[in-house]
Amino acid sequence: MLESILRAAGLRTGLYTSPHLELVNERIRIDGENISDQDFAEGLDSRARLHRIAHGFGQALSTSNFLRCVTAMAFLAFAAHHVDFAIYEVGMGGRFDATNIVHA
Repeated sequence: MLESILRAAGLRTGLYTSPHLELVNERIRIDGENISDQDFAEGLDSRARLHRIAHGFGQALSTSNFLRCVTAMAFLAFAAHHVDFAIYEVGMGGRFDATNIVHA
């Protein structure tokens, strides 16, 4: 709802949610649209940048840690598309949640 309000006000938005229902691209949305397959693939190919972002999580990024990897990909996509506001849905919460790196 918050993302829709911001978008209706003319702001560029990024929205990160979980889980996806059909396509993993659904987790990362820019201005109300899923990121493209190409943007998703570029995020996966950006391993060096993903590893730098992972240091913010306080641990190495492994391919087995899907949620942290996709969260980092959302950070990259929102930066690349210059969103005005990024909204991150918190997963299970707690100190180990991948979104804890975000400052309100």
